[in-house]
Amino acid sequence: MLYHQNSCFTPPLQVEEGEVAPAAPAAADAPAPAASATDEAKAKAAADAAEAERELKARRRMLGNIQFIGHLYKCGLLTERIIHSCIIQLLSEEEAPRPDDIECLCKLLTTLGKQVGAVVIHENNNNNHVTRA
Repeated sequence: MLYHQNSCFTPPLQVEEGEVAPAAPAAADAPAPAASATDEAKAKAAADAAEAERELKARRRMLGNIQFIGHLYKCGLLTERIIHSCIIQLLSEEEAPRPDDIECLCKLLTTLGKQVGAVVIHENNNNNHVTRA
């Protein structure tokens, strides 16, 4: 499906696996919520929804940036050394890795595909030297 730049129609949002599509805004003539709901509960629900939306946007931005880095490498604009430093950074927490870091690493490796080779990391005087195996 093609979209024109000057078109009034906006393309639908892409929903990543494991995400929930954002809810459509409520219409102005929608029925009022039950009278038993207090203003405090409404405010808390609105704050929770806003926080969830911010987290979703941050997650999408993070994964988009990682995918962009992978595409830059595939186009030859980044060196293998930079990619491997990104991988090492994402794997830095050995005891309890953050789920976001693991998800970013999976996205990066999926984007790179077979282009990233086997690597041996040699530690010499506290400097990491990356060489192809």
